[in-house]
Amino acid sequence: MLAAIALSLTALKEIPAIGYGIRYNYGIFRQVIEDGNQVERPDDWLRWGCPWEIPRPRLVFEAHFGGNTESWTENGVKKSRWVGTYVV
Repeated sequence: MLAAIALSLTALKEIPAIGYGIRYNYGIFRQVIEDGNQVERPDDWLRWGCPWEIPRPRLVFEAHFGGNTESWTENGVKKSRWVGTYVV
């Protein structure tokens, strides 16, 4: 499932969620036909940089994995938090 679809569905259903992206150098591939067969080749999509990225080498965030969300209502406002994670 594409990440954009997953995030849209969680928002539509009001499911608390957090999305992370992993920056792969060759996460995308290009397809070519060789001798009548489809062949995948690495796509060096970062060779000219990435317009959506702003380098901030001193800015660091913890990445949380696992766990689950807890939801409750406080003063008529629905709230959620992510618990039981481990940090990388």
